[in-house]
Amino acid sequence: MNSMITCFLFLFSIVFVYSESTKPIGKEQTRLDYDKILTGLEILKNKNIQITLPSESGFRKDLYDSNGNLLESEYMDVKGKLVEVEPKMAVEKRIYNSFGLVEKIQTFDKTRNITSTLLFQYDAKCVGIKKKEACLEEFSFFDGTQNPIEDENGIHKYKAEFDQICLGVEIRKAEDCKKKETNLNKKLKLVEDNSGNAKVIRTFDNQGNLNLYEIYDKTGKIKHKVIYAYDYKCIAITSKPQGCIIFQEYSNRIETKTISDNVNYGKRIIQYDLNCIKEKRNSENCISLEENYDLNGKLKDIAHRFTFGCMDYSLELGAYAKKIANFDKKGNEILREFYNSKDQLIEDSSGGAKYIYAYNQECLDNGHKSQYCRTLTEIYDKNLKLKYKAIYDENCVKKGNANLESPNYCTAWKEVYDSMKEEVNSRDSIKIIKANFDKNGFKKDLEQYSINRKLSLKTVYYFDKEKLIKKENQDVNGNLIEDAEGIAIYTYQYENSKFTTREETLGKNGKLKPNSDGVARMVFLYNENCLRNNSNRYECASLTEFYDEKENLIEPSSKNEDNNNYARLIREFDPKGNLTLEAYYDKNNKLKKNQKGVAKYKFYYDETGEVIREDHFSKKNSLKRKIQYVHDPKCKSLANDFSCNTSIVYLNKKNLPLDKENLEGIPYAKEITSYNYDCINTTSEPDECLEKKEYINSKEEIIFAEYFQYVKPPSTQSEIKLIKLKLTQEKIPYGVEFIK
Repeated sequence: MNSMITCFLFLFSIVFVYSESTKPIGKEQTRLDYDKILTGLEILKNKNIQITLPSESGFRKDLYDSNGNLLESEYMDVKGKLVEVEPKMAVEKRIYNSFGLVEKIQTFDKTRNITSTLLFQYDAKCVGIKKKEACLEEFSFFDGTQNPIEDENGIHKYKAEFDQICLGVEIRKAEDCKKKETNLNKKLKLVEDNSGNAKVIRTFDNQGNLNLYEIYDKTGKIKHKVIYAYDYKCIAITSKPQGCIIFQEYSNRIETKTISDNVNYGKRIIQYDLNCIKEKRNSENCISLEENYDLNGKLKDIAHRFTFGCMDYSLELGAYAKKIANFDKKGNEILREFYNSKDQLIEDSSGGAKYIYAYNQECLDNGHKSQYCRTLTEIYDKNLKLKYKAIYDENCVKKGNANLESPNYCTAWKEVYDSMKEEVNSRDSIKIIKANFDKNGFKKDLEQYSINRKLSLKTVYYFDKEKLIKKENQDVNGNLIEDAEGIAIYTYQYENSKFTTREETLGKNGKLKPNSDGVARMVFLYNENCLRNNSNRYECASLTEFYDEKENLIEPSSKNEDNNNYARLIREFDPKGNLTLEAYYDKNNKLKKNQKGVAKYKFYYDETGEVIREDHFSKKNSLKRKIQYVHDPKCKSLANDFSCNTSIVYLNKKNLPLDKENLEGIPYAKEITSYNYDCINTTSEPDECLEKKEYINSKEEIIFAEYFQYVKPPSTQSEIKLIKLKLTQEKIPYGVEFIK
């Protein structure tokens, strides 16, 4: 049955892509080539569309109607003669019904004699409800003289029946509403498909939801049975029945030993927290109870790597038989526990068996995400021994200061034990962290303790209003002490900016000391015009410098944010905040190329703020290449923030086309694009509204091209169709797509 369905779906596919011609790129194009182009680009002049598709062994001619339906395919050798690509198949013809669905497919040999016929029938009521969905009711095989024949699985006829209640549900697909499917041989006896299924029966509840699924073999013996039940209140909220299944039972099947199998259990029971679903508008994170049983009805530990409805679980959860969760009124999880088949607490792959959370309601009411509003986290092992505990400062949480760095910024107390996997640095043996905050929720100090609860390091924070200006690491007596990075003091300076302009690391003697990257000082300056439109401090930095403890420029030993290893970065901006220059320097203040081989960039803009030229320079400050951009102003006016490039040209320093970029290994020098404005008016997405896309090399040869044609509907009831052609290097169409 699966092979039948796969075949059927393939027959309705209208996207064809074939291998490109092996003709040389520089071959002079003939009149015939241009005729083929005209055939492709002027396809609306006639009712039919004919495209010649080159392949390694010859050509395939496809004939389409104006709706994009494939009518006929002819296979020819390099001499233009019909050739059988499969036994007795050189030509395929298709006939469609009034709904645009395939009614008949016939194959012919190279002498054009009929060799096979495949007939399709559709459920008229189903088609009427689902419009143009393929409500396949029956298909059957015949030879050239209309005698019944069978496919490779011995199937002559496939039959299906549809459930009318299911069809009436708008979100249901016709394929999901089949209440009976059977495979028959030419003697009209049950026969199994390549999956071993001869008959499938489904029953649906009064809302069109599947509640019974049965598979039978060719003897009529049941092989597989699944029973479903749903939480209808959950469905009313989410409109997603598959995410609201509360009962799933399997029988008459062999239980698999593969841990990644979707259904290696016999029965599954689910309960949902409806208040959580109302708040979250989904069910996957609102399961309050989950129980897994084997085929004998006993609790079973299941490795959770499968999709259940719309709920996706990972192996990282480990194997468990039962999971329990509780939620607060806002739908936030406050308790989670895992149990094994013996009803004992069991640890997940992170080492936690019981999780407890609490949240600040005021923070939640202000619209912050729950992870930023958490005031308590506790994790216990299977023996209920505390493994991890974090308490978060209420004032810090309410003020939203957790957003300044991370949710952990507001951590007031944290305990981490040896058996718990935690994100601490492997060099850091600290197990207990305690922090104190001021009334505004800003951190005053952070104390780190060893496992024996002795203070090992205290970090004191100094603020100027909301700006952190210094951090000091101290021992139990208040003396300066170095942390795992070897740093005792961190200082931060600001100059008329909310961002730091100087950051330094010092040893306990108060002198500059490099961190693990060899950097003791970072210097930043910012362009205010850029910052008005860009919140990224690094993109608006007019100066970035790195120094060692001797105040010498240094190239950091590890990559920085820009993924380039430089000592100084200089940027210049125009009055509108547009970047006009970007240059990289080494520790000797000489130009240094980045990982793309460029040491300096210059950018030029038009009056709308679009880049129209980009110059690339070497480390010797000599011009290497240019990139010129041409924009479509009408496209930009319709598409708002999109640049709408109509031309991108790569030039050498003599302004000659440069084959620099690559498309599947073939270099090119130019990209030419045009857009359909009616399409942009509808979608505001220029990339989806292309009329032309050409890649051209320095010899003005098209190495690859795509052309698009938009068919305006003849009436308001008609649908716009996009016809997309792909061309070879010789501009011979080799692919066509019809997109409704």
